[in-house]
Amino acid sequence: MGGNNKSWRLDCSPSSYSFWHNNKDTKIPVPEFSRIGVYLDHRAGTLSFYSVSDTMTLLHRVQTTFTQ
Repeated sequence: MGGNNKSWRLDCSPSSYSFWHNNKDTKIPVPEFSRIGVYLDHRAGTLSFYSVSDTMTLLHRVQTTFTQ
């Protein structure tokens, strides 16, 4: 996953987070947290990743066209 233009991946390790798409990674500088939220808005063409605690904080968002 994340190795082509039709898939996305978020890698989480204790020291870093990386968003993968089309075999390219984007480092996300965030502190460690235990819950991740993912929101897909098919109609708007957005895929969003959030840290979730008492509040939600946007980590990364992509704009695309979903085909399926």
